[in-house]
Amino acid sequence: MAKNKNKTKKKPASKPMAIGPGIVAQNFGRWNVVQSKRNLEEQAALVETTKQFRQKFPKEMAEKVSHLEELLAKHNSFELLANCTLGLFINPETYDEPTHEHRDALVEYVTLLCLKKPFSCGKEPFAGQAYEDIMVRLEEIIGKTIWFYGLEGMGEATPSTRLDDLHRETITAELLIRNPGYPHHLDQVLKALFQPFDSWLQDNLGFTIVDLLTIDKAVRDLVNKRFHDGRQIAHALEKQFHSEFEEFRKSGHTDSEHHRIYFEMLKTLPPNQVGRAVADLHAVSFFTRLGKEFSFTAAELAEASNVGVERVKAALSVFSLQFGSVEAGFLWPMANHPLKQKPFIQHDDRFMCPNSKLFAWAIRPMLERLLNPDTKAFSKTTKDVWSKYSDKRADFLENESLRLLSLALRRATVYQNLKYEFEHEGQKEAGELDGLVIFDKTLMLVEAKAGVFPLKARAGFRDAIRENLKKLVAEAHEQALSAKTFIEVSEKPNFQLTNGKSLILDKREFERIFMIVVTLEPLDIFCANLHQTAELGLFPTGELPWVIQFFDLRVIAESIEFPSQLIHYLQRRLRVNRIKKLEAHDDLDWFGCYLSDGLIFDQYENAGPDVLRLGSFTTDFDDYYFYEQGIRKTPTELPRQKMPDLFRKVVLAIDASAIKGNSEAVSVLLDFDDKARKQFAETLGRQLSE
Repeated sequence: MAKNKNKTKKKPASKPMAIGPGIVAQNFGRWNVVQSKRNLEEQAALVETTKQFRQKFPKEMAEKVSHLEELLAKHNSFELLANCTLGLFINPETYDEPTHEHRDALVEYVTLLCLKKPFSCGKEPFAGQAYEDIMVRLEEIIGKTIWFYGLEGMGEATPSTRLDDLHRETITAELLIRNPGYPHHLDQVLKALFQPFDSWLQDNLGFTIVDLLTIDKAVRDLVNKRFHDGRQIAHALEKQFHSEFEEFRKSGHTDSEHHRIYFEMLKTLPPNQVGRAVADLHAVSFFTRLGKEFSFTAAELAEASNVGVERVKAALSVFSLQFGSVEAGFLWPMANHPLKQKPFIQHDDRFMCPNSKLFAWAIRPMLERLLNPDTKAFSKTTKDVWSKYSDKRADFLENESLRLLSLALRRATVYQNLKYEFEHEGQKEAGELDGLVIFDKTLMLVEAKAGVFPLKARAGFRDAIRENLKKLVAEAHEQALSAKTFIEVSEKPNFQLTNGKSLILDKREFERIFMIVVTLEPLDIFCANLHQTAELGLFPTGELPWVIQFFDLRVIAESIEFPSQLIHYLQRRLRVNRIKKLEAHDDLDWFGCYLSDGLIFDQYENAGPDVLRLGSFTTDFDDYYFYEQGIRKTPTELPRQKMPDLFRKVVLAIDASAIKGNSEAVSVLLDFDDKARKQFAETLGRQLSE
């Protein structure tokens, strides 16, 4: 079994470490505490250093990129890019997100630099020192670019606003973060959205959604197979070469005059260096073939995928970039770039996908762009087609969101598409609610927003960020808040159901109301820390909702061990909005922290560090879903909340009972910390044994 983080002891706190002038960081297990202790002189020095760095950055980067491009031109473009992609390979058995060296941005950036010019045949092999030199330069450029954007506005006369912060965070996140969900979950979503439009796709674009998903898998399988097969062949040749050299050293004879040159050189080396020299020789030979191994023709991809070659050609034509297609003015890494829309690159009849993870995530944005007549990307689409697709997308998210909540809560009663009437300024107005979930003494008001968060917003444009957060999050919150207000002010809240019947709520039966907004678009940067986004003034007065992207909701719903656990998690999760110094990358980190450490931060509400950042809590989820996808051989289970066995039995028994208010009792028990849970179990165990 894979190591379960929930069963490991909490690591002791690290020693405080200075990470900058007057800034101290300290790790507590997977939590990172940052405390600012700069005095006025240190602050002034830091501001001045930052200003100088940002002023010099454009000129320095232009010079560094120019020199880098000169080096890139010396090598075969496909060979160079194929070797760069090796850093993207992972071992699913040992993968750990916090320690993995993520090089997606590096691979994409060097690809874009190559695409500025015609394909380079190159004269020098991309190996050894050439490889090291270029990789160091790439990492330096990317690192300094992230600092350039991250320090934007520091020391300016006008204090930065929250929108300025989101502008910076959006850019740095887009540079670093990829694929906010598991591939097989994405495949299922894409099929649900686009299979009803397969006839249109086939007639107008030449392929279906299943064709695209099959090609996506075939690209990864083909490259992986060629890499592993090639490495085995290289090892076999290395072993044979070494054996032939040993024979040559004894007899002075070889059947290959070509080998004789190398054998004579090897004879001059100390015996303990021969093995390394032979390995290096074959490594260079292997890596210089990767350009051909990692690229493919449409016919080769058709054979590997069992998709017709004409369909493969049609798909590649939509999702491919040509050498020379990137504008000459492109210099340093961009938050949003063409490879995120067209992840294949083409030279003559050969194609390569430098970062294969991009393809599946490019499918929905590209197809929606082609379906939508407002984009003017495809002349044969119509408003009718786009309207049907938009309705399908909205229905899918609404149906699936309620299904997942029902899955997590098991015994919940779920209503969909409710209407109600309320008075506003003396006038009767109509209200709508996507979903109402009733579980024990809890009401959940659910709004689902399937709209897109456009490229301009993901590129960090402030107005686009504000406008689209308003459409996708604020308006949904307003609808949920309106329904909540209706329930609170009405003596007998009356909702109209789709079947014409009425649903009249007895408010005395409920202890709490949760407002939940589900988005199809991943909005982790903005919604994992919603208390920060709230500073934009987008939300009306009232408590903030739980805003969750669909792929995270699915993982959480599938991971909930017993229904009352979701109620307790939401209580803890929404407290985070009150403690404004807490930060996490996404809701899976919050949920993973809840399962592992309880998500208890009340002690920091009025005191403590300036910032408490959660590290990654998703490795256990990765292990489980890697195995579920079939790419990990070692079986593992979804993480569970840690508690003594007897304590868990009591919790499960109460949760499974039909007694009204059972979830309230479970929540009281789950509020116990580790020590109290252990004492409870020990005391109960002694009483049962007497």
